[in-house]
Amino acid sequence: MNFENIKSKLRRCINIIILLFILIMVAIIIFLNRNELLRKIGINTSKYEIEEIRQNIETSILNIEEKEKELGNEITVESILQELLENEIFETIDKEDKMGYTQEYEVKLKFNNENKVVIDQIETLSDVKITYKLYPKTYTQEEKIDILFKVEGKVKSVTKPDGLIIYPRQDRVAMDYYVTANGKYKFIVEKEDGSKEEKNVIVDTIDMLQPKEFEITTEKTRTGMKINAKTQDSEANETSVTSGIRKYEYYIKISTEKEYQKYDTNEINNLPDGIYDVYAIAYDKAGNTTMSNKVTQEVEGWIEIWNEQDLRDVANNLTRNHIVMADIEVQNEWNAIGDNSNRFNAKLEGNGHKITGITINKTTYEAQGLFSYIGEKGKVSNLELECNIVSKGSVGGIAGNNYGTIENVKMNGNIAGEAKAGGIAGENRGIVRSVEVNGTISGATIGGIVANNYGGMVEKAYNRATINGSIQISGNVGGIVGAMNSGTLSMVANIGEIRGFDEVGGIAGYNEGTIENAYSIGSVTVTSSGTYMGFAGGITGKGTRNYSKYIFNI
Repeated sequence: MNFENIKSKLRRCINIIILLFILIMVAIIIFLNRNELLRKIGINTSKYEIEEIRQNIETSILNIEEKEKELGNEITVESILQELLENEIFETIDKEDKMGYTQEYEVKLKFNNENKVVIDQIETLSDVKITYKLYPKTYTQEEKIDILFKVEGKVKSVTKPDGLIIYPRQDRVAMDYYVTANGKYKFIVEKEDGSKEEKNVIVDTIDMLQPKEFEITTEKTRTGMKINAKTQDSEANETSVTSGIRKYEYYIKISTEKEYQKYDTNEINNLPDGIYDVYAIAYDKAGNTTMSNKVTQEVEGWIEIWNEQDLRDVANNLTRNHIVMADIEVQNEWNAIGDNSNRFNAKLEGNGHKITGITINKTTYEAQGLFSYIGEKGKVSNLELECNIVSKGSVGGIAGNNYGTIENVKMNGNIAGEAKAGGIAGENRGIVRSVEVNGTISGATIGGIVANNYGGMVEKAYNRATINGSIQISGNVGGIVGAMNSGTLSMVANIGEIRGFDEVGGIAGYNEGTIENAYSIGSVTVTSSGTYMGFAGGITGKGTRNYSKYIFNI
C-alpha cells in the first residue's frame, strides 16, 4: 500500500469533515438569529401594547391633576388612582374582547422627584390565555348551546360549571360544554402557582318564543298591491330571551290557483288582474315564526295609453286607472270622456306627457273638456294639454265639471263657453292644485282656472291666459275664478288681462268664499257703460271681502 495515497485520502476526509462542521455551525447561527428575531418581534409587540396603555394612563393623570389643582384639592397617589378607577381608564386594559379573552396588567404609580404622580411600572399578570366561543353564534331556537372553552398556557386544572375537574396534559386544551338554558356558567382555571381565575360565560341566545300574532292589511297600487305587516316579538321569560323581529315573508296567489308565491318585499308589482289571497309570515332573529291572518285583494293593473285610440278607450273603463306612456296627438274631433251619469272615478296619470289636438265644437249644453265629469274618486295628474274647445255648456280644458282632484296640470289653448268657461274646469266642487293656464278664455261666467267654484279648493294656481268676457252678457269674470260661490282660493296668481261686462276682478269676479295669499298684476277692465255701470276690483269685483294674508294687486 502506498503511504502517500493513504495520507492524501486522509486529508480529503478531514477537509470534508471541517466543511460539514462549518455548514452545521452556519445553520445553527442562522436558526438562533431567526429565533432571536422572533423573540424580539414578540417583545416589541408586547411593549407596543404596554406603551399604548402607558400613554392612555399618563394623559388621564395630567387631566386629573389639572382638574384637582383648579378645585384646590390635594393630589395623592390614592386620589389619582381613585379618579382613574371612577373614569374607567382601566377598562381598555382589563376588558373581555369578543372571544372572551382577558389580558390583565398590574399598574403601579409613584411620586417622582418633581412631586408628580407617574407610572412606576406596568406588568402583565397572567401568561395563561382563556377564550371561548358559542355555537350557534347568534340567536337560536335550538335547546342545546355548545360552549367551546379554550385554555392556552400551563395550568393545573380546569373546573367546569357542573363541578367536573379536568387535568390538562398539555399547554393547550379545548373542551365542549353543552348547555340547554340561558344563564351564567362559571369555569375555574387553576394556574401553576396555585392561583385561580374564574371565567363567567353568559349564554343569552336561546329564543324559543314565537313573534306575537298580527294582522295584515293590503292596498292597491298602480300595477299590483302593497302589503302592510307589523308585529312585535314575544316578551322574554325565565327560559327564553326575545331576539326581535328580523324579517317578513309575503305570500299571494290568485284565488283560483292552488300554489302561493313567496315575496321578500311588501310591494308587489306587475301582477295580472284578479282577486288574490294574501298572508304574511313574521320571523324573529332566532328563526321562530308566526303567520298572519289571510285577506283578499283585488288587483286591476293600470291600463297603458300609447295612442289616440287608447285615450278614447278610457271612456269604456271609467273605474280603471290609466297611465299615459307617450306624447299623443289627437287627429279627430274629441268626445269628452264620461257624462253626469257615468263620471270618471279612477286615475289618469299623465306621467309627464303631453296631449295635443283636443278639439271640440258643440252647440249643445253638455259639459265639455278632456273629461265631461270627473267624479269624487277621480284624479287627473302630471299632464300637459293643448286644446281648442267651443260649447254652450260648462267648459274646461280638463273637465266641464270636477268633483275629484286635478293636480300638476298645464293647459294651453282656447276655451269658449256660452255659459261657463274655465281654463281647467267649468265648475269645481273638488280640488284643483298646482296648475297653470295659457291662452284665451271667453264666455259669460269666466275664470282663468275655474268658472264657478262651489265649495271646492283652488291652490297653487297660476293664470297667464287672457280673459275676454266682453260680450254683453258677461258677468262674474276673474283671473282665477269667475264666481267664487263658496270654497277657498290659496296661493294663486294672475298676470293675464281681464275684460268683462260686470263683476270683474283680478282674482275673482264675485266672491262669497275665502281668498288668501293671492297676487294679481293683470289689467282689469269693465266694458259696461251708459246707464248700467259694472263692478270691478283689483282682487274681487263684487261680493264679500273675505280675504287676507298677502293680497296684492298691481
